[in-house]
Amino acid sequence: MKRLLVSALFACIAAGSVHAALKVFRPVSYMTDGGMTNSGFWRDRQSVTIPPGFRVIPRQLPGPMDAWAGAEPKEFTFSRAFAGETRVIINLLDSHESAPPVLDVYMEGEKIARLSVPKGTGRPSNEWKTRGKRSSLTFTLPRDESSGEKRAITVKNVSGSWVAFENVKMYQVVSIGEVALLTAGWIVLLSIAAVRKAVVDVTLFFVSSVAGFVRGEMAFDALLILGFSLVLSIPLFHGGYFFSHEEFFPFYRVVGTGLAIDTGQFPPRVLPNLSNGFGYGWSIFYPPLSYDLTWLIYRTGLSALTSVKVFQFLTIFLAGVSMYGFMMKVTQNRSVSVMAALLYASAPYRLVDIYIRNAYAESATFVLIPALFYGIHEIIYNEKGKFWPFALALASLALTHNITALYAVFFGCLFCVFQFRAILANRRSIPLLLAGGIVAGLISAFYIGPLYEHKANGDYAVFGRFKPSGEMVYSQTTRVGQLFSRAVNFEQSLPLDRSDEEEMPSPLGTHIVLAALLAIIAGRKSNRDFVGPFIFLGFVAAIMTTSVFPWKVAPAVFLYIQYPWRLLSFASFFLCAYGALAFSSLDRYRWKRASTMIMAMAVIGYVYPFITADYRPDFSDLSIREAELNQGFIIGTSGGEYLPSVLYSNKKYVHERDRYVRIVKGSAEAGYPIRWGANVSFDLRVANGVVEAEAPFIYYMGYAATLKQPDGAVTGLPVGISPNGFVSVRTDKSGEVTIKYENSRFGAICDWITVAGLALLMLNIVSGGRAKAEPGG
Repeated sequence: MKRLLVSALFACIAAGSVHAALKVFRPVSYMTDGGMTNSGFWRDRQSVTIPPGFRVIPRQLPGPMDAWAGAEPKEFTFSRAFAGETRVIINLLDSHESAPPVLDVYMEGEKIARLSVPKGTGRPSNEWKTRGKRSSLTFTLPRDESSGEKRAITVKNVSGSWVAFENVKMYQVVSIGEVALLTAGWIVLLSIAAVRKAVVDVTLFFVSSVAGFVRGEMAFDALLILGFSLVLSIPLFHGGYFFSHEEFFPFYRVVGTGLAIDTGQFPPRVLPNLSNGFGYGWSIFYPPLSYDLTWLIYRTGLSALTSVKVFQFLTIFLAGVSMYGFMMKVTQNRSVSVMAALLYASAPYRLVDIYIRNAYAESATFVLIPALFYGIHEIIYNEKGKFWPFALALASLALTHNITALYAVFFGCLFCVFQFRAILANRRSIPLLLAGGIVAGLISAFYIGPLYEHKANGDYAVFGRFKPSGEMVYSQTTRVGQLFSRAVNFEQSLPLDRSDEEEMPSPLGTHIVLAALLAIIAGRKSNRDFVGPFIFLGFVAAIMTTSVFPWKVAPAVFLYIQYPWRLLSFASFFLCAYGALAFSSLDRYRWKRASTMIMAMAVIGYVYPFITADYRPDFSDLSIREAELNQGFIIGTSGGEYLPSVLYSNKKYVHERDRYVRIVKGSAEAGYPIRWGANVSFDLRVANGVVEAEAPFIYYMGYAATLKQPDGAVTGLPVGISPNGFVSVRTDKSGEVTIKYENSRFGAICDWITVAGLALLMLNIVSGGRAKAEPGG
């Protein structure tokens, strides 16, 4: 009980400290809408009111000296982010060169600040971001003592000419009382910990695995894998980014993930910058974890380009670490584990995945495959009752690359068949495997649920036009000779009737196969339960990538692989693990470190063509940064397979449609739409009868709409899909229409299921991690 109380105290104080830190270091940002810039917009209005909750402001605010806007004071009103004392920073792109304006700031009619804008360059709007004179203005909002909805802020241009905004950021101010309370709490907690060591007990489990890796002799292994990974990452260190099959898509998906989160989506599902700024449901149909993790890197302030490079490097390094941890678990042999890590991290197909295909999510699965089999091994051969490594790895695979997860279950089941004696000896194995699979499904529910909701209740191209057939999958197989090729071609995967020179490389690697054959010749007798299955499964996976395997008559569930060469990730894992055993005989020599280094250099020599190919930079930091700032491009949609079928058949409509609201049925007028991510608000004036208004969003389930009538009454509006595949609403009343991507009811239920799954996972970490094995277990 004492340990529980101290742990709860630790959790509360730690959470309070994180909350206070986020107040200081994490602002709420207000983006700018470039549409609120032109003379046609400002000449017709004196003020703009941003709907409550929208984090957007006009990009330009003209002043009394701007005749093109009506030569009168202009203002905009928006909601403050926090009720407490708030520090506000207005970042400017540019302003008039000789008559910069003066801005007055009001809170519900009460003037709280007067701001003098510095002189700018006066350049036209298309040069503000690249050649404008940036500056910032700072003021503090007093605490809002009113109850209910936070009071609105008005910024008014009272004299001078125009100013252009980049964004507005609001920071909460941490009170002296919070600091004092947290300081006292930490003093009390540390005093208790000094006596009871309770905090150490709570954190020891999480620290022990990392500490064991970097402690003592293992530090050499860690540095060797890190140095090896840096060599394999040489193409990432070049300026810009090289051409790949995915081209620039990963950068803009990272940006889109950030925009979705910043504009109120959590978890992010519709990326608002994609598909010409009409929103694209990438994270509904495609597992989002790799982009979510890259967004965390991007959130630190790095550019999208650098964030992608950092993530790709981490997948190389952590793949080696993951394989090392798995092999140490199985063999307790450092030389075997290091060699397996080096072979696996440098698997040629692993490098093709990054440097030629840029299969962003698939490259991350190399980290998770060893972790999954680590979890299976832990369940079968350990009596502690821990299924969380297996559940976490399986859930992560499902949330990273669902096709790889499907085949991971297939190979995992085959591996368990080979382990039936050990499973029978440990009767807890089957219940724990089932429990781990169930918890993994619960954790993945926030992605899997909406995916199947769209499949069951919608008509999207991915479910109809992209169904693979046996003939199609067979046509994408490789020739046996390609498994040993070292040629680096940048072409796409092509059907079998094309020549090798025109084909994307699909190499398993001679050095990996040779290592496996040497292991067979060496005839190691240890770990029989491990060695046999892996050599068998490795060659099965390799054969399945080729035309030797009967794909034409394979069951439909197998055809989701689409491209059989994806199975090279499994072939590489199994054969690298097995092949590393060939070097276990080095244990008897005192020069095993030197031997490991020699083998590492030999492996580098083999994969040399893959890390020194002509990777010509295609995208620069500047071009990527400019694209981040621009929300109006038709990118990141791949083949457009996640569009509604009606829109997929008419993708020209996406290219040609403007950003305004269109009346597709009835007689009405729609005002200028104020957009914030996948949210929009506009005035609708209905002439007569029922009208259908089409919003500038591609239709995905989860949009909701309200109508605020002139008398203040707010009612819900039904949301449907227009004849063009966009979001539409129907009404016979005038008023302010607000459409937001909120989440479907079923999606919200799935989100809570995920929370429940994470709670069960944490419960198993705590309880299973502390459980003691039975004597002799």
